[in-house]
Amino acid sequence: MRGLVLAEKPSLMRAIQAAYQAGGSFPFTLEFAAFHGHLMRLAKPEEYHAEWKKWDVKDLPLLPEPFKYAPGDKDSIDKILSKIRTGRYDFLVNACDAEREGEHIFWSFYEANRLTLPVKRLWCSTTLAGDLEKALRALRDAVDFQHLREAAAFRAQFDWLAGMNFSRAVSLKTNKVASIGRVVTPTLKMVVDRELEIRDFVPESFFEVAATMEKGKKFPGIVLVPPELKQTRFPDEAAAKAAQAGLGKLGIVEDVTAKRTQNKAPTLYSTTELQKDANKYYKFRASKTDAIAQELYEAGYISYPRTSCRFLPTSMVAEIPKLLKPLEKFPELAAALKLATPAAIAKTTSGKDYINDAKLTDHHAIIPTTAVFDPASISADQRKIYLLVAKRFLAIFLPPYVVDTTTALIDSNGWKIKATGRTIADKGFSILYQDKSKDVLLPPLVRGDQVAVTSSAIREGATTPPARYTDKTLLEAMANAGKFVSSAEQRAILREAEGIGTPATRSDILEKLESTNMCRVEKGTYFPTGFGMALIETIKDRDITSPAITAKWEKKLRDVQENGHPEKFKAEMLDYIRSETEDILRKVDTDLSAYRFETIGKCPICGRDVVASDRYYRCSGYKAAKDPCRFIVNREETFGVKLSKSDMMAMLQGKATKPKTLKSKDGRSFVAGLIIKDGRVSPAFGENKKQGRASSDNVQLKKGICKCPCCKTGQIFAGKNWYTCTSHSDGCDFLVQMTLCSAPISEQDIKDLVDGKAIGPKEFTWKSGKKSLAKLRGTPAEGKKFKLDFIFD
Repeated sequence: MRGLVLAEKPSLMRAIQAAYQAGGSFPFTLEFAAFHGHLMRLAKPEEYHAEWKKWDVKDLPLLPEPFKYAPGDKDSIDKILSKIRTGRYDFLVNACDAEREGEHIFWSFYEANRLTLPVKRLWCSTTLAGDLEKALRALRDAVDFQHLREAAAFRAQFDWLAGMNFSRAVSLKTNKVASIGRVVTPTLKMVVDRELEIRDFVPESFFEVAATMEKGKKFPGIVLVPPELKQTRFPDEAAAKAAQAGLGKLGIVEDVTAKRTQNKAPTLYSTTELQKDANKYYKFRASKTDAIAQELYEAGYISYPRTSCRFLPTSMVAEIPKLLKPLEKFPELAAALKLATPAAIAKTTSGKDYINDAKLTDHHAIIPTTAVFDPASISADQRKIYLLVAKRFLAIFLPPYVVDTTTALIDSNGWKIKATGRTIADKGFSILYQDKSKDVLLPPLVRGDQVAVTSSAIREGATTPPARYTDKTLLEAMANAGKFVSSAEQRAILREAEGIGTPATRSDILEKLESTNMCRVEKGTYFPTGFGMALIETIKDRDITSPAITAKWEKKLRDVQENGHPEKFKAEMLDYIRSETEDILRKVDTDLSAYRFETIGKCPICGRDVVASDRYYRCSGYKAAKDPCRFIVNREETFGVKLSKSDMMAMLQGKATKPKTLKSKDGRSFVAGLIIKDGRVSPAFGENKKQGRASSDNVQLKKGICKCPCCKTGQIFAGKNWYTCTSHSDGCDFLVQMTLCSAPISEQDIKDLVDGKAIGPKEFTWKSGKKSLAKLRGTPAEGKKFKLDFIFD
């Protein structure tokens, strides 16, 4: 018997092949080939029916029967098919990842290409040789996974049906192309809801009373609000002043509580946790982290980087010393590596905090591999991600981070003061990270001690709105989407499903929010665009905007996966798509055509969105019926240049563009950046560097003559009829006519005048028509002017 193993990716194929070759004799002969993820895609609407390419209400809902797959990578598909069709094989082995998506990758390929060979299933969650050999000796019949296969296909079909039909229905009813989906739309709503929270937020002032006490040494405390003594914030200044006035000069210690907290190292990295930390420490976008992690994986330096798992299998325990070996190449890990002794490793691996077979998914957590390499051989960004992974792995073998906290309750004339001390008893695994916390030491205190209350002060503050989302916090919200639904059952399902989206797709969802102009990201922070907010306002009551839709249909998919009955799920799915699409077409009726152009920033005049049309950048309120705005910029021809989207976005943020070769109205060329002033695009002459804008030092004039003697920063250049300064728009009044009283003034004359030299004599013609010879001298005058004096001999 000869079989062909089809692995999900080349690295997995190589691992299986190595296990097979090292495993001795098998009752079959195997050869190997690999996909690289999804080679097939669900067909586009027009690939079913040509008329479906055009978006038309009469065609909705689109309900393909049956669903078809099309090649996503024809060359790779053809190579594998040519191997299968040699007739050498008696069976195929599905060696894709041991989960729902792995089934879909294999069977979409198998069915679309009408293959008929029997299929065996290799089921293994690690790439360890021993585990893979065991799985090869226990190949299972594909029929054992029939229900998992059905659930996998239905998940893909549901997302296709919801995305295609709801996007078209909403777009046709709003006159604006909208991207609607099971994951992207609830994620957008999270961003919009947060924005509305911020806009509706009303700050509330509060007051705290801080006290300074002394017993051998001074130490701080804070007055508790009676009678509950649960908080420190007084509702108004009068209450705070009453508390301050009520404090005595002495205090009696009523209670002292000491507590030691041991914090173990966090569990290992899943994809989402790695994305979050890369954003936290380095401001990396999720997509950048994914790309770098993939590079490290392909180089063989870290394990598979797309996983929801944060644990390792027991079968990897014996490999741990080898996995720690490559870390010796990094000097910053040397001190911590000394603590990862055999005893420490044995202690860690004896429990289930990090090594837990029951919590494995299709892949174990992300860890370094056994590959030893020169750190200088990878880029700076690759080093950052590798070290995050290495530190998280190394940390689990280090002692806990131990903190001692002492809390004292002190009575002063009936008012209760809380004092808290904190000391680090053992840095433990935190030596791998920068711990900026500082010890706060209290003097030795026991109940009944008397302390001096030496001073007090009222601190005024105000409540703050919730922060806007970053990549880190939005990924966190997606992974913990259950908190956005009210049903306890749905929360539990979402918790087990680890939220909405998958580790492999969440970064794509975040990018889609930007690329479809539903959100913009400024300095790593997510803002909904006007279109994004209007879209959610239009469909906010529909379940496609809530993570509950994932919980609802995940429950049904699990039923298929465990009990079968695919015909029931299919009927429910089609009924839902049909009824929801028809309801959208019947009830949605909001014109969003005003948002058909991409939003790129805020108007410098009125604050509304600035959009990019084919020919112009303009305020969304330009020529509006109510409160029209005048802001509009020709993107094709401004000072003789084309303005890119990044140019305009920079200017809308108050920055200057990079220097460009510009043309003045009289056709003269000069080089300068551009900036928006008073609602108009202007050359960036003499802007303040500290504000991130161009200065005259960055202006390079093709006709530059010399430095301006008046403003001392600009340069003199030749216009059509005048010599003027590049800082003219900033108030410099250097102006000299190129022809003065019929006498030509050359560029050399300007240089001499600026140097304080007299030029001439020249023949000047006066208003009377009389001519005479005279010399000319120039001197800077008040108000950034340049004064010319005639010198007659």
